[in-house]
Amino acid sequence: MYSTNWMQGISSSALKWRLPRVNYALRYKGPCRAGSAISRRNPAFTFPKIPDRAGTVLHLDCNDQPGLLSSVAAAIFKQGIQVHNARIATFGERVEDTFLISDSRHKPLSDEAREALSQSITEHLETE
Repeated sequence: MYSTNWMQGISSSALKWRLPRVNYALRYKGPCRAGSAISRRNPAFTFPKIPDRAGTVLHLDCNDQPGLLSSVAAAIFKQGIQVHNARIATFGERVEDTFLISDSRHKPLSDEAREALSQSITEHLETE
């Protein structure tokens, strides 16, 4: 099992300069085994409700692949979303990433913003 918390409390502006490093780490040092069957299809996005409304929780469940976290980070950055905390977990070939996010005003995401984020992440995963 691999787990990192490198994104805890990171803002979008700080994320911008970290993307090249993250992409390199995932591509060349990540948990993906050479020759494994990796599918980019069917990432599952859920937005569980949190009682204090401090932000929005994004839970991503999909198969691991090189550059996955970099693609997700790029999609989040493109939407102008703030990342306040992240739990990155890889179990074999499965990834279960959870992010605490908010809009640029530190408010929970609207339904439209959630849909746009899901679509943006899907597009980034398909183009890699």
